[in-house]
Amino acid sequence: MIKAFSFTFISFVAQAAFAVNEVSSVIRDYNDGDTQVVSPSVDISGTAYHDQLKIGAGWAADIVSSASVDVRSFGSKGQNSRIGDRRVEYDLNTELTIPEGTLSAAYIQSDENDYHSKIVTAGGSREFFSKNTVLGFTFSNGQDTVEESGVPTFHQTMNNQGYSISLTQVLSRVSLINFLYDFRVESGYEASPYRRAVFVDSSGNATTQ
Repeated sequence: MIKAFSFTFISFVAQAAFAVNEVSSVIRDYNDGDTQVVSPSVDISGTAYHDQLKIGAGWAADIVSSASVDVRSFGSKGQNSRIGDRRVEYDLNTELTIPEGTLSAAYIQSDENDYHSKIVTAGGSREFFSKNTVLGFTFSNGQDTVEESGVPTFHQTMNNQGYSISLTQVLSRVSLINFLYDFRVESGYEASPYRRAVFVDSSGNATTQ
């Protein structure tokens, strides 16, 4: 069962350097009887310099409570065990309209009990041939910090870079074609600290890796 509640508040501020155009909030509630995920979010956006500059900010969270089969089977508290987790995300974004195109940038930060992520993106678009051809590009650079619950000394990092380029061509009044290429590079700790295997040697000695 999935439930969603939302409301949107829109206001305009006239004759101001910065105008708040829209504030919106959504709450999503997923519950299958064993696992419940509540996801509230708030977004605000506005414009400046005669609507040539767009600025936005957002906040979102995922609040998880679960007593699934896996939790009951492998949880440290036994058959009646239940786990809980929370993820909080913040983002800032801006877009500037330039002649025949746009420039954009964004910052996103996400934090969990054992995982932290920060990412910066920059991109833009350029129009050609009376806006019938649009070339777009995006670059992102992120750093993740991986930790393990219950092990304060465990601390690893994972870096990632993303590259994206797109080409959109209008063919007629009712059709267009789009080409998109994405490329991602990751380095550092890419494993999960919770995935382990038990090895038993010929003498019966067990080690966990």
